[in-house]
Amino acid sequence: MSTNLSPVSWGIVGGMGPLASAEFVRTIYEAAAGGGAEQTAPRLFLLSDPSFPDRTNALAAGEEAELVARLGAAVSMLAEQGAEAVVVCCVTIHSVLAQLPAELRALVVPLTDIILRAAASGGGRHLLLCTKGCRVARLFEEHPLWPAAREHVVFPSREDQEAVHELIYAVKRNCWDQRAAATLVRGLLEKYECRRAIAGCTELHLVSKRSLEGGGDVRLPLFDPLLMLAERIAAGKFYAEEGRTECAESLAFSS
Repeated sequence: MSTNLSPVSWGIVGGMGPLASAEFVRTIYEAAAGGGAEQTAPRLFLLSDPSFPDRTNALAAGEEAELVARLGAAVSMLAEQGAEAVVVCCVTIHSVLAQLPAELRALVVPLTDIILRAAASGGGRHLLLCTKGCRVARLFEEHPLWPAAREHVVFPSREDQEAVHELIYAVKRNCWDQRAAATLVRGLLEKYECRRAIAGCTELHLVSKRSLEGGGDVRLPLFDPLLMLAERIAAGKFYAEEGRTECAESLAFSS
């Protein structure tokens, strides 16, 4: 790989839902602040489009074509603006990522990769909290990293999955309670004998942030891929080879 490296400009496909992607941008800039000049903060392009069809409903109905078309258009638009790497702030829509043209797919840094690598390397049992759409599409079970992670991942029962899905949609509507969310997640961790939960939905980034801010009885053992990614983006540790935009596979991580 060339040693002539430049910081990556990031594109964010947001609006699914809008609160989660807006919070992700805020998290990046909060992490980047750290006493430094604002001119050194990461360059971001946020495309927040809440008009995307409901991902769970579309997958359940076998209506993926519009999701593919809308996601492809969004990634392409961000690339035209100058984004060299793209984060899609919806885990469920990762179900159609493989259907994008190769040149667009190569720009995306998949949250599913981060989630399953964390599960595989973390040891113990992890409760994966995601939407019903992810479950219907078998998003994680069909992933190439699943064999390495499967013994460390626990999914809730159908009944408990409904409760998780309801929490996710309450967060989307901004009508959720942090204490009730913490009680639900703690109860599920105890029930399934898991040492931590994994935020397999970007809406849970808000639960993760409020958990860290609140402490005490709302603090949760919750791995949040958006929080981890935000910290690395803010630290300027991602670089791309000059003149290349193949970021998901060829990004260098500067330790």
